[in-house]
Amino acid sequence: SIVAHGVMTQDPVGQIFLTDSTGEREIEVTDRRDLYEIALTDFASAVHGTGRPTVTGAGGLAAYAVAQAALESSRSGRAVPVHQTS
Repeated sequence: SIVAHGVMTQDPVGQIFLTDSTGEREIEVTDRRDLYEIALTDFASAVHGTGRPTVTGAGGLAAYAVAQAALESSRSGRAVPVHQTS
């Protein structure tokens, strides 16, 4: 499982922890720039043909599918598979 503390903010703060069969460990986040700075810089680079957007359309769709499954799971109290359309 992945647990994040203090990350629902525009400021690049907080901690992320991964728990697996070997135990819990913190995941190091090396890029702590402002989130808008990252997105806008990447978008501008993509528009100019010198880079890629932070998230592709496919990545956005996948994130939406996960969010929908999480919402349904929280409402129903059961595990919900992620259904992704292409």
